[in-house]
Amino acid sequence: NPSEAEAAGYASKQCCRAVPEDAAVTMNYEPVTCGANSCLYNNPSEAEAVGYTSDECCNAVPDGVVVTTDYAPATCGANSCLYNNLSEADAAGYTSDDCCNAVPDGVSVTTDYAPVTCGAKSCLYNNPSEAEAAGYASKQCCRAVPEDAAVTMNYEPVTCGANSC
Repeated sequence: NPSEAEAAGYASKQCCRAVPEDAAVTMNYEPVTCGANSCLYNNPSEAEAVGYTSDECCNAVPDGVVVTTDYAPATCGANSCLYNNLSEADAAGYTSDDCCNAVPDGVSVTTDYAPVTCGAKSCLYNNPSEAEAAGYASKQCCRAVPEDAAVTMNYEPVTCGANSC
């Protein structure tokens, strides 16, 4: 249990919930990682058995699948699952159409919130600094509507700015 793990010197971020022995789970192998600790389970059924929802999980690269080792991070799918490169994302079941470039680890970006969408896939970034770090030029991006903005739902398309956003 968590208190025993803590007493043994483990921090909560080092632990994952175990699948109960009596849990009714499927036996298929479709690995997923879930939660802040990226806990690995054999399939979504096991993850659900320990309390995770599909919103908290990402497809994992199955054992034995060979992927490239280059570092060009990408986020994929509705959960913005992070992979080291598109080869990993592909092995996890995504196509390049499902993914956007991610900001590489160690790259310094501003923390302001001025959302932009970039490229043909309209990849969303918190600000132009993040978009640039992910490999987009300013002319490839458009300002995005902030998540907390109150807007009408009328359909009246417009284009704006030099990028025809």
